[in-house]
Amino acid sequence: MMNPTTALLTTLALSMPAMATQGIPLLGDGIVGIAVAPVPEAVIDGLSDYRTIRLVVTLPAGYRLDAVAGNIDQNLLIEPVNGSFYQNEFGGATSLDCNEGFFNFAPALQWDSFITIGALTNNGTPYAANNLQNVGVNFTNFEAGDGVSADNGTWFILAEEGDQGTPSAFTDVCGRAREGVTIAQLTLLDDPGLTATVRCSFLLQGQDELGESWQVEIDTFETTTSDRSPADVFEGCAGDYDADDTINVDDLLYMLSNWTTEPCLDLNADEVIDVLDVAILISGWGACTPAE
Repeated sequence: MMNPTTALLTTLALSMPAMATQGIPLLGDGIVGIAVAPVPEAVIDGLSDYRTIRLVVTLPAGYRLDAVAGNIDQNLLIEPVNGSFYQNEFGGATSLDCNEGFFNFAPALQWDSFITIGALTNNGTPYAANNLQNVGVNFTNFEAGDGVSADNGTWFILAEEGDQGTPSAFTDVCGRAREGVTIAQLTLLDDPGLTATVRCSFLLQGQDELGESWQVEIDTFETTTSDRSPADVFEGCAGDYDADDTINVDDLLYMLSNWTTEPCLDLNADEVIDVLDVAILISGWGACTPAE
């Protein structure tokens, strides 16, 4: 006679839908990912509804990011949909234009929209310096609140210029401490209401732990301030909510206590916690190894 749990899993496996991506895709077979980091809001004089996010490239230990680019095969695009990007009068298109010394008399500069490789200000925060460069990218439309695109351009750093481009701490939309490299800070101005999204595509390039180059193409996707990716859900073992490298009764009880209510526990990314998620958790029961 078939074990009841086995029977449940067999039945569910036949009916289980394919994994959704919820806007942000898993990239490079799980090696490289894109996550959203919500940025705390403050009052910006003269503006109504707005939301600020950072696009963050998540990387395995020892990896670094050197360039965000676009070419004939993979266009570079970051643009607002149903809204525009906030551009502060004291800021500019890149993190080199975000002068931390201006924050006291122009506080809204902290929510300026800009592109970068990791650094959040002109002085390099959270790194020792900001050595960002760019070529072949026209920022005119971006500075007017629209998007930036290029099919023969890039913003980049040189690997020998310090630790810029290595992962640093951020908090994802599920409220967890993560590490990654920010490639853009974007403040969305909505028209009308909270409907604006960000549409993106680009080519990422960097080095792995052995100093070998890697490159990943990111096809077009859209995201918002609350969007999450399977990379957020599957950061460790699928269902190992307490990150102890074991899927056990504690993880199951935690899922059941948040039944249908907590999207960051949703293992198959269909935006609901139900019996399909239970099946995924049970299928990994016991000691597990986080995905790399």
